[in-house]
Amino acid sequence: MDLLSGPVLVLLAWIPLVLGLFLVVPARLAVLVAMLGAWLFLPMSGIRLPGFPDITKMSVACTSVMLATALFDSSRFLRLRPSLVDAPVVIWCFVVPMASAISAGWGVYEGVSGLATQVISWGMPYLVGRLYYSTPEDIRFLARAIVISGLLGLFAGRAHAQADPRAAGVATSRRRSHRFA
Repeated sequence: MDLLSGPVLVLLAWIPLVLGLFLVVPARLAVLVAMLGAWLFLPMSGIRLPGFPDITKMSVACTSVMLATALFDSSRFLRLRPSLVDAPVVIWCFVVPMASAISAGWGVYEGVSGLATQVISWGMPYLVGRLYYSTPEDIRFLARAIVISGLLGLFAGRAHAQADPRAAGVATSRRRSHRFA
């Protein structure tokens, strides 16, 4: 993919946008807008870099939130207390990729590559959740926001499908419509 294409520029522009968001709204709301906004509005395409994990909307969202947290709300990291509840995620992100790669005969390099992918895909979102949504009140706030963003995504997707049916996976002809999926 061309590094100056629209989707790539949108992915890269998300990082300063999230940093700015942390400056103007409370951190808990900034995290929510950054993560759900990325999931709803960032492009599905990503950037493939040989030897590194792909740059996707999830990696950009998590990295930008973690960077903003480190810069503007670093006390969150100090308040975090790991517990036994975190063990499954630690095992899933660190032990499983390495054990799978070694047992399959792929070696340490593939294990580290799988580890990085797991940490970005599963570990960082989990850590963001542990940092910002740990009380019942926080979880209610998050649940409401997920429902609202789901409805927003539903209506935005429907409006997009009506504006450009081909982009939404619907091809029309004079006689009938065909849905691809």
